[in-house]
Amino acid sequence: SVTKPFMLPPVAASSLRNDSSSSN
Repeated sequence: SVTKPFMLPPVAASSLRNDSSSSN
């Protein structure tokens, strides 16, 4: 999870994080 976003762009990581936070 932490290594994936590192490779991916900052936008994707932010989006995924936001979705996770909302879901949680």
